[in-house]
Amino acid sequence: MEPELCLRNFLVSNPVKGRKISRQGQFRNAIGLTEDEGIRCIFSSYLFVTTLPMAMAGHARRADLASFLLAVFPIMLNMWPLKDGVVRLGGYVVNPEEYVPVSEELGRMFHLHFSSCQLLQDHHIRFFDLMDALATIRFNRQVKAIRQAATMGGASNLYALLGIDLGSCVLRDATLPGVPDERTINRATAFTFLAEELFKRTLSIYNQL
Repeated sequence: MEPELCLRNFLVSNPVKGRKISRQGQFRNAIGLTEDEGIRCIFSSYLFVTTLPMAMAGHARRADLASFLLAVFPIMLNMWPLKDGVVRLGGYVVNPEEYVPVSEELGRMFHLHFSSCQLLQDHHIRFFDLMDALATIRFNRQVKAIRQAATMGGASNLYALLGIDLGSCVLRDATLPGVPDERTINRATAFTFLAEELFKRTLSIYNQL
């Protein structure tokens, strides 16, 4: 089965007795995500919780825990059930700020060179390799957000920064300049809440390590 089709099957569940929308489906419907945005939301949320413990350990300067998490990281990527599928890169990388680092990371990994953003977006890649490249990039942004929030104070600032970053990985229009309209603000708020929930769940496991 194609990776995109598998992910679509994760969005909505339909038990025999009545129709029940899954939590992913509820979130998708609440803020009006398209099907493609819903797929990116699941994918990016998985990467979010995969890289976040390492970002936490790095910020806390826990070298012992960081080395353990670094060893566990490939196992986490391998747990993704669609890792061997081939996907179009542009379907999963929609933030223009990621184009250059993704291109550099793929160049490091496979000696690839892309002469334009369009060639990068049209490139087809194994899902695992895409996750591996993006994980490095998104880990670095999480570390930046955690450090920035530490200087600002307050957990709400951290959730907002992480939410903005998560939303930019899902929505094509999240980084467009200009005054945001009500729909954009509502979406940003929703991703802040999503980032907060993912962060708290990850933190509860992290504190047990």
